[in-house]
Amino acid sequence: MRDRIALLGLAYSMALMACGGSGKEGDDESPDGDADSDGDTDSDSDADADTDSDGDGDGDADSDGSEADCDDGQDDDGDGLPDCTDPGCDGLGRCNSPLSCPAGWDSVIYEAGGLPLGIPDGGEEVRATIDVLQDSRVARAAVRIDVTHPSVADLEVVLYSPGGDRALLADSSVLYGQDLDGTTFVDEAEAPIAEGSAPYSGTFRPMEPLATIAGTRTVGAGGEGFAVGLTDLAEAYEGTAESVTLYLCLCDDCEVGFLCTNGGDDDSDGQSDCADPDCAAEPRCLAESHCDDGIDDDLDGLADCADEDCDVEACIPVWTELLRIEGLDSGNGVYTAGAVTGGGERRLYLARGSDPTWFKSIDVDELTVRDEVAMPDDEQDLDDAGYTAGIVGSGGTIYVFGDHANSYDTDEQSWTSYEMPYERQRGEPGIAYLGRMVFLVGGRNEADDQSSVERYSLQTSSWRDVAPFPVPIEWPATAAVGGVLYAVGGDMPDPDFGPDIPSATAARYLTASDEWQLLDDAPVEGLTKGLEVDGRLWAYGMGQIWIFDPATDTWLADPIDGPDATWRFSIFVLGDDIFGLDPGYGDVAVYQFTGTRP
Repeated sequence: MRDRIALLGLAYSMALMACGGSGKEGDDESPDGDADSDGDTDSDSDADADTDSDGDGDGDADSDGSEADCDDGQDDDGDGLPDCTDPGCDGLGRCNSPLSCPAGWDSVIYEAGGLPLGIPDGGEEVRATIDVLQDSRVARAAVRIDVTHPSVADLEVVLYSPGGDRALLADSSVLYGQDLDGTTFVDEAEAPIAEGSAPYSGTFRPMEPLATIAGTRTVGAGGEGFAVGLTDLAEAYEGTAESVTLYLCLCDDCEVGFLCTNGGDDDSDGQSDCADPDCAAEPRCLAESHCDDGIDDDLDGLADCADEDCDVEACIPVWTELLRIEGLDSGNGVYTAGAVTGGGERRLYLARGSDPTWFKSIDVDELTVRDEVAMPDDEQDLDDAGYTAGIVGSGGTIYVFGDHANSYDTDEQSWTSYEMPYERQRGEPGIAYLGRMVFLVGGRNEADDQSSVERYSLQTSSWRDVAPFPVPIEWPATAAVGGVLYAVGGDMPDPDFGPDIPSATAARYLTASDEWQLLDDAPVEGLTKGLEVDGRLWAYGMGQIWIFDPATDTWLADPIDGPDATWRFSIFVLGDDIFGLDPGYGDVAVYQFTGTRP
């Protein structure tokens, strides 16, 4: 009898071993001491409460039918969906999405195929394609891209849905610098892409909401998939799309996206459009969420303050356009300055780099344009030999220093020339007027020394070298503030002769000791225009004005947004008011600052 009991016990033990421990899909990967293979320690057939009872870092491969390994490129559970394309892998291993999908919706992640993909210059769009295996409805979407490119300001990046809808992610109006590194576009991000800086690592709101494609199917009528289009709109540089990732929230029987505004009960639950709980977080059913980012958040065709959803206080204009002159073409190279004449006229001056005979001014009070006396042909060509001059106004005089040195008396409307030795000629410097001296900071000279700084004394008609700027620099935002010279931002030349590298370096010149004192870096790189306002340094670049307070040696936390203008936009103080001038490309616009000064 005892022998028979022993045999029965052995048979039972062998049966237990046969039910688990093989490590294959459908088995418990490690015996856990129970009588089933569901990966928990009770004896029922449900995998209840634990997802990784064998400690292997992924979901169990037992009889509950879940994906065994979410990073092996295999369809472990036989449902046709490998790894992160399987909703069962959501949150496991590398399958982490920036989207939060509600209960009942599937969270999936897809990688584009055929990468890396070259991005040619000259306007030809290339597309990284993504085929989704589930035929379902898109509830939410996000995109992550990695692009190597010397100048992402050349790029336009667009997401296309299988049905042909498109959402503009970013373009040259907001991008600047080199590369996109882990750049993730998601509608719920805190900052818009316009507030990012190269290489744009992190999450940003796209220029057009990804909710644009919500409600569409994941597979087009002809079997089409998703695509991210990349277009290089300029010459000179090419790039490469290294990776493209698409994150989706999917649902079948639901009312989402454009279905929330089509007047129908699409999921037959007795509730239609924005009254359906599925539409509770749909942007089309909400108010404009941001009133200062240039994005039409609620997809009603009206962005920011043009949308009545935005309250009045948030939409008080910061800049008021006073005048726009269509067809006043200032050419490709343009130089601007502001001056108050002896007669009290407040004028903005424009000089065309490619044609020194083209010189005009705009009266900001009368809003009239006047032809000024042209520069002497034999004295000043702003673009000669590739040089681009620095120009600054002080009082009623404008100073132009490049391959020659001149000043313009705005009362007499006459030019005066100064000595400019060949070795002193330079292009793209920062320029400032301080104590009867003109300072030139950085830029290109014959010695190819972009950190050199020199000053010209108008009193003694003499040149002098001063301490070099801490880094090589071109086009820094330069100004005299409280009798002290400041320079910040600009571009540093690439030692490998690639595109210039935006800089955030800030420093002030100490005259007594002939040295530069480094300050806290600017909050952003590439600031190019500087001036003194109320004893502070205002530095403009990439559509924003950042303010440095010498009293505390700190940068103010929040910038002032500039108007919707080109990169040539400049700011000037004339009398008690601040004006902006945008030479544009074919149009010239004049603005007045009407916001509250910080």
